[in-house]
Amino acid sequence: CYQLVRTYKVTDQCGFSTTFTHTINVVDDVAPVIGDNNLNTTLTSTNCNFTLPDFTAAVRAISSDNCTVKEALEITQNVRAGTTYTPGTTPQTVTVTVKDACGNTSTKDIDVTIPAALTVSLVPENETCAGSDGKINYTIAGGTAGYTVVLSDGSATQTATYTATGTYTFTGLKAGTYTVTVTDDNGCTATA
Repeated sequence: CYQLVRTYKVTDQCGFSTTFTHTINVVDDVAPVIGDNNLNTTLTSTNCNFTLPDFTAAVRAISSDNCTVKEALEITQNVRAGTTYTPGTTPQTVTVTVKDACGNTSTKDIDVTIPAALTVSLVPENETCAGSDGKINYTIAGGTAGYTVVLSDGSATQTATYTATGTYTFTGLKAGTYTVTVTDDNGCTATA
């Protein structure tokens, strides 16, 4: 893979000297070693845009090689850091490749999960003659736990928070048109 050239000069007691060169050909066919640390991740966001991070520094930290210092290893990932995903995108596998100075390579696969799309569905129950007893049953699915729900009829709102998906109910409603908006912990919204 590379050569080491050493030049030596030998001088005797009489001052006579000679110089010789010794060449060592270094052959490295050993691939870099990548630690078995689990780097799998679920993407998070504050505005419902999920951005793929750069995994090269994390992989460099757990890599070593018999001939190339860690800082000189060439490390690349097959899906560009900064790639954005929408909720519900199929999980991705990112392959990170570590290459030493002699061209030997090793790879590490990192599983990346993108949260499921947030949805809300409604099942209203009409107000009876008694008045103000209508209901809206709503089901939250997908998204990321930490849900804020706002019920609005255009003039007034009710708010509720939940830590899990499921079916919930707004009660004591008058006849009218209502909108239910759910926002999850990643800033994703769904409206019905």
